[in-house]
Amino acid sequence: MNSKKRLYLVRHGETEWNAEERVQGNQGDSALTAKGIAQARELGIHLSQFPIEIMVVSPLGRAQQTAHLIRESIPHVPMHLDERVREMHLGVWEGKTWAEVEEHWPQDRLNWDHAPHLFEPAEGESFHAVRLRAQDFLEKICTERAESHILVVSHAVFIKSLLALVAGLSVAEVWTSTPHSRRNTAFVLDITARGQFEFLPGFEPNSVA
Repeated sequence: MNSKKRLYLVRHGETEWNAEERVQGNQGDSALTAKGIAQARELGIHLSQFPIEIMVVSPLGRAQQTAHLIRESIPHVPMHLDERVREMHLGVWEGKTWAEVEEHWPQDRLNWDHAPHLFEPAEGESFHAVRLRAQDFLEKICTERAESHILVVSHAVFIKSLLALVAGLSVAEVWTSTPHSRRNTAFVLDITARGQFEFLPGFEPNSVA
């Protein structure tokens, strides 16, 4: 096993529900739009310059579709599905538009935007739970995978939670872990031999908004 690993963290391309401003989450899903397909292909071309050895992919359809499109540029790279990098489960919100969420769950929506540490969706998952998944993933990826360069195709909240964890931010600060969540952006994170985390220059959160 190599002592140092590099994680390339990317979000899926734009989906039909993204375009409709509809909540997807962990159970809800929709296909990529034409724009999302183009984003994924563009990202694949960009990532082809790196020595990626394996893709760890959320089992949700939008992430798998993105991963397959990325593989058009790196066809030699195998895919591995990992439940830990799924999106946050948003319970009764899933399938609803954001306007419907604001109408029916105004306090929960306020917490989502301004107090994520207090957010507890009905029949869903808290930000604290997502952080635990991210922590488990980070702690075990070094021992579970022999590869050194790992592409992770995931979702906005999971990626933000992982980056907040690495940056030493609290759950309450999860939205400040990255300035934006563009779908064709990659964050490149090195895990050193001592278990420390370093961002590749030019790919740290503050440089890729």
